[in-house]
Amino acid sequence: MFDYIIKDVMEVVGYLPIGILCGILAVAIYLVCVWHAGRKRHLDIHLSDGSSEIDDNDVPAVTSAVTHIWNSMVWFLLGVYLAVMFVTVFLSREPGSRQGIDMTLFGTWGETPQAHAFVIENILLFVPFGILYPLAVSTTDRKPDLRKKIGWEKFTVLLGFLISVGIETVQLITERGYCQLDDVVMNTLGALVGYVVFASLKFWTGLVFEKQT
Repeated sequence: MFDYIIKDVMEVVGYLPIGILCGILAVAIYLVCVWHAGRKRHLDIHLSDGSSEIDDNDVPAVTSAVTHIWNSMVWFLLGVYLAVMFVTVFLSREPGSRQGIDMTLFGTWGETPQAHAFVIENILLFVPFGILYPLAVSTTDRKPDLRKKIGWEKFTVLLGFLISVGIETVQLITERGYCQLDDVVMNTLGALVGYVVFASLKFWTGLVFEKQT
């Protein structure tokens, strides 16, 4: 079973170049958003003080350089992960190569090591999402009041479920994969496992996360 998992993982490693490019793009988007947020915040301060002009060189840093580096790393990894996952579940398969719907719960476990490997891989596929998504949304600078009201990281498992449903739906339409209930269940379980890891790190370390009151 583990041989099959290692083999499939090594195949996914081949998708890293495009993943790295997407990771760089994700960092670029993050930095632009941070710059825009800092500029808007500074403009709001100027307007509240009665000032009508704003100097681009006078925009304060919203967060420290260390925090920016950390956030950039998180967004880079999230971009790499999402790109690799997209290629894995869609582009690595020919259209029309897989057809069918299976709504039998735990029906994919089967009796062979390869079948077991597929189930475990479906769990592992979403573990990074369960870690990286809440890391990204909880460490990115936002207005404190919005963070308290929304808490986007709390929707990690639900979002993982919705993404999995979306993947299965697209695979069904394009016939690039079997539409299986088990895949959704295992993907969602993977997102839950990842979120538990994230929540544990948040609870025990307190090194990255701000205390929310």
